Amino acid sequence: MAEITITTEPANPAIQHVDAEHFGAPPKVRRRRLIGQIVGLIFLGVVIGLGGWLWKSGRGKTLYAYFQRGTIRIAVTEGDTVPVVGAIVDIGSQSLVTNEQGVVEVQIPAGDYRVSVRQGSYDPKEDESVTVRRARYSEAVIALVRRPDPRYSLTYYVVDGVTGEPLANATLSTFDKTAVSTPDGAAILKELSPSTYPVTVTAPGYQEIRSEVIVERDIVEPKVSLTPNGVALFVTNREGRRQLFSIDFAGQTAKVFQTGAEGDDFGMFLPGKGESVVFQSTRGNLQDRYGNPLAELFAVDRNGERLRKLGALRTNRFTPIWAPGGVQGYIEGYTPEGVRSAEVVNVKDGTSISMDGVPAAVVFADDGARLAVARFATVTGADGAPVNGYRIKWLSLQNGERTTVRELTSQIQALEMNQGRLWVASVEAGKIVWTSSQLDGSDLRAEVRKSGQGILAPVSIETPKGLVTIRDKDGKRDLYLQPKTGKEVKLSSVGAVDAQFPLQLDATGRYVVFGARPQNENGVYIVSLGGGPVKKLTGYTVE
Repeated sequence: MAEITITTEPANPAIQHVDAEHFGAPPKVRRRRLIGQIVGLIFLGVVIGLGGWLWKSGRGKTLYAYFQRGTIRIAVTEGDTVPVVGAIVDIGSQSLVTNEQGVVEVQIPAGDYRVSVRQGSYDPKEDESVTVRRARYSEAVIALVRRPDPRYSLTYYVVDGVTGEPLANATLSTFDKTAVSTPDGAAILKELSPSTYPVTVTAPGYQEIRSEVIVERDIVEPKVSLTPNGVALFVTNREGRRQLFSIDFAGQTAKVFQTGAEGDDFGMFLPGKGESVVFQSTRGNLQDRYGNPLAELFAVDRNGERLRKLGALRTNRFTPIWAPGGVQGYIEGYTPEGVRSAEVVNVKDGTSISMDGVPAAVVFADDGARLAVARFATVTGADGAPVNGYRIKWLSLQNGERTTVRELTSQIQALEMNQGRLWVASVEAGKIVWTSSQLDGSDLRAEVRKSGQGILAPVSIETPKGLVTIRDKDGKRDLYLQPKTGKEVKLSSVGAVDAQFPLQLDATGRYVVFGARPQNENGVYIVSLGGGPVKKLTGYTVE
């Protein structure tokens, strides 16, 4: 019979080994091991408890999310290096705008994204792929291609500010571009990139217009009015006293033309071409022996400079006689001593020549260099005996020399110059007889006219297109142009032109300024010599 041997081993040798090692270890070692296990269990409990608190408070989620996110820096460029400022970058659910370096930077959950970029001057980029890594810093560069600049046009329709008519040959300019208006007034600047442009509109004889225009589309300005150069002058009682004012031909800017003293200004004159303005003023606070205010005569340049007093005479109202060209003027008044006298004043420099009393009649020669003066004198009669009569002399305004021309025994009414001859109106047998002579008194001719004919002339002004005159027709007083050739043209239809208001011509001779009182409303008006509507510039009142 065979022998059977049975061997018994533990089911788990490893556990047997540990237990043997543990329980077979010295007590001190077993105690340290136990303490370590207890501390480990406590630490694990603290970690689990802290983790639960962090998760419930949200801090744990934030910490978790942090480790799930990344930061990406996206640079948007033109070409390889030029930054594109102000580009809009869409990534995820966010839209960002590039800074001055052409960069956006954002922290977002890690992952793969499709990025789109757009900026108005460039072609957009769509579906650019970028990757954001967890807790990492990533970079991407997206290059844009610049679009060709759109081109626009700027159109101005330029019109005359007085007539409203289209103005040809006006210049519209900006930077290096220039356009000239066509007969319909259109001036067009083309091929303008979007930008802000300084624009200038000019035309000979007109005030310049400057402005800034933002061009983002085609622009059409249907009416750009250019105001003719120059000012209209008028006297009105603003600010408590009568003063000389000026206003531009747009009728928008009225200002005191000459200030600096008390008293009233009145009686404005524009001798010659109107380069100087002559006016009367009581600013000297002078009075006659009855206490009436006395005026003095002043002149000022058309630009308001060089105020000067003309002569030394004073009166309540001057009525000057102007030499051709308007440089000299003959005035009558009173000396500071109260003696009635006359002077020839020089409008340009303020000098004067005394006439030693008041002549019976005067007239300037056509060249303005001499003045014919008729005075009461003792002359030789037909029988050779001395009788009372008149002596006519030429007074040189250059050196003061006096030369006798003629002597008459009849009463002199007036002197005139006409077609280079000196005409004398005298009373003979109850009629006015006109006799003319050469300037030296020779070649006498006689002509009989009706009483008063030729002494009073209509108010008029010479213009390059002809004589402009204030005339009464059909009970209405208006402005008429008598051209050098052709028929007379009626310029105004207000029906109440003020004959006391001096006609004024602009520097180019294209417009006439006049005063009128329709419906008793005083107004300063301007009209083109070429015709067209009458434009009111301002009202005026003089009390």
